[in-house]
Amino acid sequence: MAITSRHLIARLDTLRFVSAFRRVRLHSASQALSVGSAGVHPDEFSAKLIFNYKRELMLLHKLKSFISFLLLIFLLFSSFAAVSAKDNISVVVNGELLNTPINPVIEEGRVLVPMRSIFEALGYKVTWNDRDRTITSDNLWMQVDNTRAVIDGRDIVLDVPPQIVDGYTMVPVRVVSEGLGANVLWDSNTVAITTADATLVSPKTVGSIEGAEVKNNANAVLPFSIVIGDTQDAVVKKLGKPQRRDKSEYGFEWWIYNKDYSKYIQVGIGNGKVAALYTNSTDLKWKDIYYGEGRTDVEKVYGTGLDRILKGNTYYILNNDGYITLDAGDSYATIFFDKKKGNSVTSLQIIEKSYEESIGFFGAADDAIARAFEMETLDLVNIVRVREGMKPLKWNDKAHESALYHSKDMAVNNYFNHTDLQGKTPFDRMKDAGIEYFITAGENIAAGYRDAIFAHEGWMNSEGHRSNILNKDFEELGVGVYFGGQMSAYYTQNFVTLR
Repeated sequence: MAITSRHLIARLDTLRFVSAFRRVRLHSASQALSVGSAGVHPDEFSAKLIFNYKRELMLLHKLKSFISFLLLIFLLFSSFAAVSAKDNISVVVNGELLNTPINPVIEEGRVLVPMRSIFEALGYKVTWNDRDRTITSDNLWMQVDNTRAVIDGRDIVLDVPPQIVDGYTMVPVRVVSEGLGANVLWDSNTVAITTADATLVSPKTVGSIEGAEVKNNANAVLPFSIVIGDTQDAVVKKLGKPQRRDKSEYGFEWWIYNKDYSKYIQVGIGNGKVAALYTNSTDLKWKDIYYGEGRTDVEKVYGTGLDRILKGNTYYILNNDGYITLDAGDSYATIFFDKKKGNSVTSLQIIEKSYEESIGFFGAADDAIARAFEMETLDLVNIVRVREGMKPLKWNDKAHESALYHSKDMAVNNYFNHTDLQGKTPFDRMKDAGIEYFITAGENIAAGYRDAIFAHEGWMNSEGHRSNILNKDFEELGVGVYFGGQMSAYYTQNFVTLR
């Protein structure tokens, strides 16, 4: 048995067991050190050190921020107009067109239908209390004009509450259907609902998906209703064309949907079919796991996850720090948890087994993949910023140049620190890249993470790095990713606000 500085390897017959031999290096009191984690990479050492440099904020900067805030408010309010679709929306339950006394309507992107029609179609009794205008059925409680609802004993916040329309109580069809255990697919102007006891449904009226078979698939990732094995044509029907296509380390292509950060999703497309998924949408639901659910509750149902994955003749031991990985039949599902928010579900990644088992610690590595990781890092940072009510960061080419230089320098010269071997700080390097006049700046670094997703989740579970990502004073970001060196992958984020 030989122990290296990175892995503990033990041979047993034809199998290899690869586990993590962690290094912990303490630097100084001003630097934060943490050990990262990843789905199938057991040794995600990441001593991520933070500098945060501020200069005096100018009145001009404050004025610019205020104007940007007013513009944001204007845009938000201008986008909240209700759209009536009384003549266009069809709701199909187990292949049968839902019979309603008045037509469904769309309110702020949500389809509402008459209360009794949907509950009875799903096989549930519903009780209406006229005094306080509440709706009760089995494990569900709602109230007219109240965005709070209770499903399975837990509070949820509704985008659109129940409403009275033309004398009828209208309820959000997706929330009610999924709350009662049904699967919901939205395609064009049709809502197709499948109950748990319907194993195969052939819709009679399904709009643009007429003639297609709708299966009750518990592995669908909501709110997108995408599942491993879906065709790329089906993805385009449901989500439209992607905003960007990124090369991945697995050999498939990541389709990036980032137009609406609250509904962000990466769909891996290989050989014309869905091979992978990643989302951190606050509407995330997979099986009965949902965004914001506590890790303890998840593990009560699914256990603590796999402790190893066999790839070829090698077992890769998982450390399950900040995530758990589940065997989902044809795929591996990794559930990430936010330690700073009660150790709750924050995102989900699903990779088809044939792709996951075809790579080792790291997959393919080239410049195109590095650039993809950089763009994905920008998206992931902006998603959590928008979620917290902050402005997204703009890409800064000079900050990217500075960040990439540092990642490459650490890999080539085998060190890991904010101060390089020439004694230059992050702010010296930013000036060298042409960023001479800035109000505030900061840097995060990481090494050994297999991809941008794992690096981001690791940063978010470290207080100092999280503070940089969620710093309201930052306005721009450059990311540099470089493959090579002792840790195989190096990541640098340079945050900056210009004068």
